[in-house]
Amino acid sequence: MMCTRDMLTFHFSKAKNGDQQLVDCLPFEAIAGYSNGLKDPHTTSFYELFWFPQVEGKLWADGEPIELSGPTAIMLPPFTVRSWQVDQSADSYVLFFVEDFVDGFLKDTAFLHRLHFFSYKQQSPVLPLSKEHLARISELYASIRSELGKSNLDRLFFVQAYWYQLLLHLNRLYGEHYRLSDRCYENTEIIRLKTLLKQHIQHKQTVQDYAEMMDINRNQLNALCLRFYGENANVVIRNSLLQVCKSELLSSKLTIAEISYKFNFSAPPNFSRFFKRYVGLTPAEYREKYSV
Repeated sequence: MMCTRDMLTFHFSKAKNGDQQLVDCLPFEAIAGYSNGLKDPHTTSFYELFWFPQVEGKLWADGEPIELSGPTAIMLPPFTVRSWQVDQSADSYVLFFVEDFVDGFLKDTAFLHRLHFFSYKQQSPVLPLSKEHLARISELYASIRSELGKSNLDRLFFVQAYWYQLLLHLNRLYGEHYRLSDRCYENTEIIRLKTLLKQHIQHKQTVQDYAEMMDINRNQLNALCLRFYGENANVVIRNSLLQVCKSELLSSKLTIAEISYKFNFSAPPNFSRFFKRYVGLTPAEYREKYSV
């Protein structure tokens, strides 16, 4: 990993791993030295899968405090602002990868969007693990670490195979734990909506915008969101906008006014009223509470 300033932002280092190895695995203790034990808010530009055979403490993810206890897996998408105050067992690891790693062998651009823990709703990133599940997750992590340490020409093929099993296994356990339906991840229209939100939420924020991009009417989009999320399309879009605004407040040095215009608000007071209505804090209060 390499780090850049404003807020601490870590990027995947190809200098270490080479152009072909877009995945790596390190002990949690190895990354804890980068930023005061990672107690300072920081973010990354890659995906991360944390595995703790035992952990006690607290994680703040995009400003939300989450208590951690016992065997735990944590899945964080890129640019999640986080800070840690934890005591963990020595055999805790983080597996991290960039999106190009997935594109390089799956040829399925929607795969990561199909996973429960990377969904638009920003479900809790935390998955408690039973002893039985801990053993299987431990086995997959150990296999990935072992292959990454080899020089065989076929090692990345094995890494890809174990990585794929790990993601699918975590997704199944996550869905069972939070009682989520797999139907959402089989529906191509929902995958398309999630992709469009990721690409356009900065400038397009109405139901009509997304209905037109999907070539369906507003009623069809609302029905789709209600069926798979239990919320109408307006709430889905609003939650996506709030999430990116939260990340921007914590990860950039833009003023509140600059952020309001960046996300298409007509004036800073309108942004502040919108944010306080749904978050309970003004943008300035949120930044002060959760930033360093």
